[in-house]
Parts: sequence; structure tokens; C-alpha cells
Amino acid sequence: MPSVPITRVFVAGEVVLAGYFNTYISGPVNFLLSPPLFQGRQTTAQTALTTATFTAILFDTEDVDSANGHSTSSNTSRYTAQYTGWYRAGGGMAFAGNATGRRLSRFIVNTSTVVAGSLSGNPGNAAVIGYALRPTLVFLNQTDFLETFGFQDSGSGLQPFVTNPEYQPSFNVEFISA
Repeated sequence: MPSVPITRVFVAGEVVLAGYFNTYISGPVNFLLSPPLFQGRQTTAQTALTTATFTAILFDTEDVDSANGHSTSSNTSRYTAQYTGWYRAGGGMAFAGNATGRRLSRFIVNTSTVVAGSLSGNPGNAAVIGYALRPTLVFLNQTDFLETFGFQDSGSGLQPFVTNPEYQPSFNVEFISA
């Protein structure tokens, strides 16, 4: 797996050859200009989420995945860090209309809940209501994976709402700092 490019301290009088320039100057600058970025959406509703159970949300469409941290064919709920560092995560979702119970969503890293990464709400009526996950910073080691989980306790299964792109479940991850 790749590592975040580092700069090099040159000494006085040292001749900077093309290889050094590309590795220690051009590489880090290009990384900073185009850091790992992911945004995925669910465009085909997954099986209804069981009542009173947190369930991983599946993402079948990628708007951007600059570091290949997500797959649309296996483990589609996961974004896997390609670089160790701090990431900003966000997203949101809506459920099919139902006035009963609560709706929650949260981030999970390697099966552990992320502090300050959850949001809850009460639908209040049978309309489709979108819930945005509060953006949060998450430290990921290389190969750690981040997921969005949804929860509802309406008393029966509810599907994520995907009909309108405005409400489709979304998940975004942006590399911030090593």
C-alpha cells in the first residue's frame, strides 16, 4: 500500500536531480493538490433494515474514488483507508416514509462506533425525511475501514429511500492530514 509522500531537506550545494525532485518535491505537492477523496451513493435500495438493528448501508454508485478505497462489487458498505491519517467523514440517508419509531445513523471504524459520529431523529409523520450525518474527523490506519450504519425501530423493516437523488444514502470521506 502507498504511504503519504514526504518532503526531503536538501543541504547547501546539493544538486537536485530529476529523480529526487519527482520523489521529494513533485510527489508531495501532487498529493496535496489531489488528496484521497470518496463519495458514494446508494441508488438501488438494499433489503429493508430490520427493526431495532444497526445495519451497514451499501453504496452501489461512486461519484468519486480517487484512491480506490471503495468497491462496488464486494464490501460495498466500506471505505478502506489507503493512507494512514485523519479523514473527514460525512453523509446522510432517508428511510421510506413511516411515522413510527426513531431513525439513527452512525459511523463505524473496524466494527467500533466513532465518537461524535452519530445522529438520531424522530420522523414525526409518514413523509420521507432526510437525516444528515454530522461531519466528523476520524483517524484511520492503512487498511482500516469506515462504514455508515443505519437504524430504525418502526416495528417492521424499512428500506433506505433511493427514489429521489436528494435523499439517497450518501457517504463521503476526505483525507485531511497525516
